[in-house]
Amino acid sequence: MSTRSGSAPVHRGVVALLVVLNACATPSGEERRGCNASWLDASPVAATGVGVDEMSLLIECIEEIQNRRLRLGFTLPAGPQCHVLHRVELVESADAVSITLIGAINDDPNAGACPAESQMVVTELDLAAPVDDRLVLDGSAVE
Repeated sequence: MSTRSGSAPVHRGVVALLVVLNACATPSGEERRGCNASWLDASPVAATGVGVDEMSLLIECIEEIQNRRLRLGFTLPAGPQCHVLHRVELVESADAVSITLIGAINDDPNAGACPAESQMVVTELDLAAPVDDRLVLDGSAVE
């Protein structure tokens, strides 16, 4: 577990384990880059693998933070149900990287109170190869 200055721990191992690599698929989606300063205070989340009623979550920004590591900014919907990052789907090719975030409603009765407003959150993931000049795509934005 590691900590960024002023933020809660990011559970990198959990996210890495829940990333789905799709070797036979072609990356698709809308290009995303750069997170502005408003994302610095966003709470870090990890994919949980729990929940019901899956939904795709639009990625609002993608930032390369290390050679093969990306930080993704997105918004979890407001209550009354608690929303979580359920899983991450990743498709890599020589020309592009497509990332799809799948959210879900937390069906744990012990989840506690759900936020009444939407939440800006971030998660991180590792790629199989450096980004270099590849396009970075939000796979949730496919029409």
